Amino acid sequence: MISTEGFVKARTCTLLPSTGQDGLLAGQSYVIPVYQRPLAWSEDQIQRLLMGFWNAFQSREPYFIGTLLLIPRATDEWEVVDGQQRLTTLLLLCQVAKWQYGEQVLPQELRHSDWLRTQVSSQEQQKWLDEVLSSPSLPDRPTAAIQNPYLRNAFFIYDWFEGQETQAGEDSPGFEPAAFFAFLVAAIHVVVIETRNGLAKALDIFNTINTTGLPLTGDDLFKIKLYDYLTHGKNLTDDEKQAALLDIDAFYANIVARNKAKTYNVTSPDQILRIYQRILIERAGLNRALHESGPDRFYERVFDSVLLSRPQGLDANKLRAALGANPLVDLNRLVEMRFLWEEGISARHEIWHDLQWRTRYGWRFEFLDVIYLFRFHDAGFEAIKPKFELWKELMVKFYIIKTLESAKVVNDGRTFTYQVIREILRPESTPDTLLAQVRKKLQDYDREWFFDERLKGDVFDNAARRELTSRLSALLMQDPEWRTGWHDPELRELVLGKVSYEVEHIHPRNPSDAFTAPETWHHSTLNSLGNLMLLEWELNRKVLNHPLHKKQLTYKESKLQEVQQLLGHTQPYWTLAACEERTHQKAQLLDAFLFGEAEYR
Repeated sequence: MISTEGFVKARTCTLLPSTGQDGLLAGQSYVIPVYQRPLAWSEDQIQRLLMGFWNAFQSREPYFIGTLLLIPRATDEWEVVDGQQRLTTLLLLCQVAKWQYGEQVLPQELRHSDWLRTQVSSQEQQKWLDEVLSSPSLPDRPTAAIQNPYLRNAFFIYDWFEGQETQAGEDSPGFEPAAFFAFLVAAIHVVVIETRNGLAKALDIFNTINTTGLPLTGDDLFKIKLYDYLTHGKNLTDDEKQAALLDIDAFYANIVARNKAKTYNVTSPDQILRIYQRILIERAGLNRALHESGPDRFYERVFDSVLLSRPQGLDANKLRAALGANPLVDLNRLVEMRFLWEEGISARHEIWHDLQWRTRYGWRFEFLDVIYLFRFHDAGFEAIKPKFELWKELMVKFYIIKTLESAKVVNDGRTFTYQVIREILRPESTPDTLLAQVRKKLQDYDREWFFDERLKGDVFDNAARRELTSRLSALLMQDPEWRTGWHDPELRELVLGKVSYEVEHIHPRNPSDAFTAPETWHHSTLNSLGNLMLLEWELNRKVLNHPLHKKQLTYKESKLQEVQQLLGHTQPYWTLAACEERTHQKAQLLDAFLFGEAEYR
């Protein structure tokens, strides 16, 4: 048998008890909990609700205002999961009526205003609400923008009442507020849905029934579900619950403040949650297909698993262990590491980062560095920094090799990266075990095949391959001492920065009429390393399809050493023999580079 005790209970209510109906406001009180957003209804939404009331009053028909989703707290007190905006508008409607017409127009049960309170925004919202409810008469309307949303909405309702009086014709008895409210208490219908199975279940129900409230964003859902994870079943006081929500808000506020201090957006909650997603998947040993899942859907499944006992293929116990007692500890550390990483590690590290972005794995695994720092950065980080930089170099070389190997992202590239993340997070791992892992991966690679098929073959027809090999060749010619060098930021700026380049065919693919005795060039030779190089875009526009001796006049203007070297070729044409020799030299250079290691101190 399926137990449904406390799962969900629904009933139809009017505002006050009427024939066969419970009264929504009869001896009941409601609390807007700390995890809710501030009052958000605009004039358009209030106008729509009030005109619904008015049209129902004119036609003397009942009016349905939707559903309220509630969780019981104490006797006759309810936590409002869905319905804040409508309940608050009803409260303000009664308060404005007392200001405008006197409390006698309201039924006795609606004359008090203590049936709704809010815990949102560290009691700031309650202070604003009290400001409105404690005023014996309509406050003076300020000339400046009104910060208090309850007062702003109250003025709008006051103006609405004024409008109804103005619209009354000369022959009509005019607007009758007492009759209006006497009608509303019996005509307004609402379906009250209550659940005793906790906030996670209430949110699940909300997502099914929400039609009149404001939709929850991905951030809303994550905040609320994290709040539920931190507070559920712990018998916390309201102050302790408020503190938990403030801690969650502080995570978001910290990112906003630090972005503002940098004067540009370094990161976002979504980016941090994506990085954390990778951490949770590998910590908990989840199916790696989840790495491709969007964060909203991923975290929905995670919290449904640990809070609602819905496995969905996930191990709830392993997830709880991965999340820990307070995921904010991990999330806040990730923010710290993201901003630390933004400051830069070294000039060499920046070159490796730029090279990674030019691989097929750049944006997918850009923040692998942040996960490394998340695990290993502490006061003694300077001692292991050389190992971190070497590890970064070797990982980027792996990505370069996989990009040159295949025209698309391959599973081996993804799978190995996930294995690296798991090794980073393994409690026993060290910078040395990580270096050993990637070293073994490179050592086991079929280097001979790679040399013959990817470095000596056609590298032009694949865009990523020609871009990477040309940039790497330019870097290695510009500063050959890559094992100990590459410390000058200008090197990165020249080869990988904002200068626009194209990949130049030294011997053109479509020779001009100036070639009087051209050799026969095969497609594979034309597109080999020996016939290609990086050249500034504006210079490439000038050289066209001319022979080398004419191109050399323009090559002189290039700032790249690789281009300058061609000025030493004394024959009028670029020959097959020169091309084949250059291909072999560049292939050897790239091979030594990709399968070698630099020195870091």
